[in-house]
Amino acid sequence: MSVRPIALGFLLALLVGLSGEAFAAERVGQILRIKGSCEVESEGQRRPLQTASPVHLLDVVKTGANARLVVELDDGTVLTLGENAELKIDEFVFNKPGIADRLKLFAGGAFRFTTGRLIKTDDSIIEIQTRVPALGLRGTDFWAGPLDGNYSVLVFDGALDVSNNGQSVILDEAGEGTNIADGGSPGPVTRWPQEKVQRALDTVRF
Repeated sequence: MSVRPIALGFLLALLVGLSGEAFAAERVGQILRIKGSCEVESEGQRRPLQTASPVHLLDVVKTGANARLVVELDDGTVLTLGENAELKIDEFVFNKPGIADRLKLFAGGAFRFTTGRLIKTDDSIIEIQTRVPALGLRGTDFWAGPLDGNYSVLVFDGALDVSNNGQSVILDEAGEGTNIADGGSPGPVTRWPQEKVQRALDTVRF
């Protein structure tokens, strides 16, 4: 009789399908705005991005030459990427009972970051790793990326801990910035002139 093999085959197919859903990457946000050529690497595959495309945990989002991209996470955090930049969300925990809110990500290239509701809780943690410094946030709107031969960071609101090479500085007043040359320690905290602020913002402007 052929009933058992068919039933067994159906059961295996069902289990495989359920397993795939169970282990599917968690959705953490979406593409809010896009300009130029942008793509995502997900589970070993590449595909082009468009407005409203979902962003999942461990996806690697990339922008091409002269491209721009805005990603909105599910708590309202917004990241704007400049050209030849990339973003990977390594951990995102938001509004889950008994678990502290947490965001850990990697950002390469020029980007602007504005926190959403995630930072509103006292025990929330936001950690950003770049190709040069590590950044720790406390309710922040800031820009970071290559500028004038350095890796630079500029804060617009809140406070930001910038760490590299075993040293760190804190930016906690609007308009303060620091520069890191050749992978060294963060330089002195200074108030940037408007001309420099404008050039930084131009790297992520649509």
